Amino acid sequence: MIHVDNRLEEDKHQIKFDAEKHQVQWREKESFSALEKLLQDPLDYVMKYTLEFSDLSDTEIKMTLTNGNVAHETIEDLFTAERNGVVLEEFVVTNFEKAFHRALVRKGALLLLPEHHLNLEILRHQLLGCVKKLAVIIDENGLTVVKCEQKGELTFTEDVMLEGYIDMCLHDTSGKDVVFDLKWT
Repeated sequence: MIHVDNRLEEDKHQIKFDAEKHQVQWREKESFSALEKLLQDPLDYVMKYTLEFSDLSDTEIKMTLTNGNVAHETIEDLFTAERNGVVLEEFVVTNFEKAFHRALVRKGALLLLPEHHLNLEILRHQLLGCVKKLAVIIDENGLTVVKCEQKGELTFTEDVMLEGYIDMCLHDTSGKDVVFDLKWT
């Protein structure tokens, strides 16, 4: 067999990674999302969590994260507030704007920029529809919201703890735990 090296001279210098010499270490705490990333796309996991490479210039990524943060904050505010006997769906609709505004101030500064006005209005409309549906699902199934963003830890290995947040903890009518994992894309 003949091996032909047709690379240009300036391309012949290669960066090589010696896995024996440079062993990758687990982080002290891992999130469930990070492990999901590791299973689905190991290269992305290593680039993001191990090597800590990120492209901070990508507005689309920032917008997606901002939308998710605002959605989670709004939902937590609406679904854990004292309702004083008001039906959940009615409470959610009545108090949505106040909770949404509070979430924008706390987590959504990017959306308050003039160039993102349309993104803000799209999120407002979609999120209102989602929280109304969520309230109906909760009521129709006789569920009670106990807490949102409940921190949880689990030992993964002797050296690594899994850490994460449960989006919404609920109880059913018999007192059994129910968990909602909320996604916003």
